[in-house]
Amino acid sequence: MQRKTVIPEDANIAENQQKVMKSNNDNMTQMRELWDKQKILKSIPFHIEKEVQAQAKNFAYILWGIIFAIILINHVLVLVSNGRWDLSNLTLPVILLLSLVTWSRLLVLGEKIQVYTYITFVGTNVAYLWGLWIVRSLRNGFVLFYSLLYTIIYPPAFFAASRVANTLGQTLLHEYKEQMQSLSTVMSSSLLGLAPAVMYIALDAFGISSLNLKSLDDVCELLPGAVAPVNTDFGWYKNCTIDKIELYYLQDVTPNTTIMEIELRNAIEAYIPGGPKALATMLQACLLLIFWVNSQILVRVCRLSIRDVYALRTTFWEMTLLIASVLDLIVLMTGSSLDMAPRFDSPRDYLNFAYYVILAPSLVLLFIILSAMYMLILQGKQVVELEMSKEYDPEKYRKSCQYRAVWIIHKRGMEMGKAKSKRDVEEFTPII
Repeated sequence: MQRKTVIPEDANIAENQQKVMKSNNDNMTQMRELWDKQKILKSIPFHIEKEVQAQAKNFAYILWGIIFAIILINHVLVLVSNGRWDLSNLTLPVILLLSLVTWSRLLVLGEKIQVYTYITFVGTNVAYLWGLWIVRSLRNGFVLFYSLLYTIIYPPAFFAASRVANTLGQTLLHEYKEQMQSLSTVMSSSLLGLAPAVMYIALDAFGISSLNLKSLDDVCELLPGAVAPVNTDFGWYKNCTIDKIELYYLQDVTPNTTIMEIELRNAIEAYIPGGPKALATMLQACLLLIFWVNSQILVRVCRLSIRDVYALRTTFWEMTLLIASVLDLIVLMTGSSLDMAPRFDSPRDYLNFAYYVILAPSLVLLFIILSAMYMLILQGKQVVELEMSKEYDPEKYRKSCQYRAVWIIHKRGMEMGKAKSKRDVEEFTPII
């Protein structure tokens, strides 16, 4: 007869409790492992962001070093060569290009970009201007006007421009907060793609100014009464002024005209257009970079599309910016290709036309462009304030003439799917 083994009830309970405790411990271990993995996964974007920001800072340090090296080389060459080796027509567009590349790459810093913006625009430009002021003072003596211009007037202007650049950066941060790293890469890459065109135009301006020095020496060598320099390498002719050039310029060729007079006339006609043409060409290179900034403002801040331009659904300042930019480019292209002969009777007539009819209106148009850029950035800031406000009141902006442009930009954002919330779409009333 088979015997049954009876296990006490207390033993079964203890065994079950051990199994339950072991199962709970296994579950807790799995939960800890899962929690650790989630913490690691959550920390990966943070570490990536920190690494990207560190790379952007290192990139900025390198470009700042290059900019300051360019400034130092330019001023040293001007000082050593007595002003004959002036690279300003080449270095100014290059410095502006590198500053914009640095700023666009530093956009990944987000709210921390402000200090770096001041260094990028204020620090580099003030270093260039103060170096220019020191070199000018060493060469020509202390001049109160240039001292006030370089030390008091220009630095606050660049400081104000840096504040506007910070406002633009904050607006872009609101528009592309989740894609700021890719946006920074796209913007800096597009600038680097624009660099060959800028360098080509800047080198053209530098070539014109360099050849103009040889033309000046040819004029002074043939000009009666001009005194040759002692230092033939870095010296300047004395008594070779624009008044004497104007006096000895031969307007009409007669049978009694000598070969030397004809050579002097040809040398004057080659020399006089050089300065205005080099300046107009250099401004074209800078204007190309300003066009790039304008495109970022119109597309990314004002949310303007080609369809809006064709349908004339633009604000006043947007249309002002577009028209002034086209006009300024036409004026500068005209100035960079304008020769003296045979349109002008004397060097003074050419210089008056070049400076007062070409370059002065160009600078006025440039001021209008910069003013329009500032107003559009300010309107973009107001759009950010509207979309981030807790007391969202679209009717205030839609019905107000003062904020009409702000409402139009906000409306474009709704059409592009950038509405702040579902409530924006529900409360949106199209402009008729």
